[in-house]
Amino acid sequence: MWNEIENLLKATRFAIRLELRPTDRNLAEFDYIQAKQPSYFPTVIGAASVAFESVFSPEEQMIMICRRHGGKRVHIRKKDFCFKQIQFDPNVSIHFRKRKEGDRGYWIREALVTGLCRKIINYRNLFLGIAHADFGMVPTIRHANFFVSVERGLVFFMYDDRGLLIASPSQEDLPELPSSLNILKREDLRGTEFLNR
Repeated sequence: MWNEIENLLKATRFAIRLELRPTDRNLAEFDYIQAKQPSYFPTVIGAASVAFESVFSPEEQMIMICRRHGGKRVHIRKKDFCFKQIQFDPNVSIHFRKRKEGDRGYWIREALVTGLCRKIINYRNLFLGIAHADFGMVPTIRHANFFVSVERGLVFFMYDDRGLLIASPSQEDLPELPSSLNILKREDLRGTEFLNR
């Protein structure tokens, strides 16, 4: 299963990059000052949720890949905040692996969650944890999370409070998104874009 997913991630060549932060923010201020505004995180989470709902239907099968780089003591555990946002049922399974990155000498910990669909994930809380990561706020998710539709080859990746990528092997497979979302650009990706995160 891991090889199939890595091949799918390598096949992504085109992406839509979305801006999640409020469009009326003061560009002269640092992000940590902006984040103190009461509307900042609700705007970020709202935009990420609309994008997620536009990409995945409630019943569509997907997988989630969690990846964290670090030393030997860095782990991804089933008790982590992100896994508490999933309603585990008999169809959902989780697989862990660790590997050492060749010349760089650091470890990569990964979790693969299969049997998911949008309706059993509390994705708003997941996006809140991702958005909080750079600000030292709780809840926090410190590893990269990719949602993948194996059938369509789509990858959804919110990298932090600033934005997210929706990627696919071809431009035609990229989804139509609501006009309310702030699309920064459409871009070409390297084949290793999601393998190095």
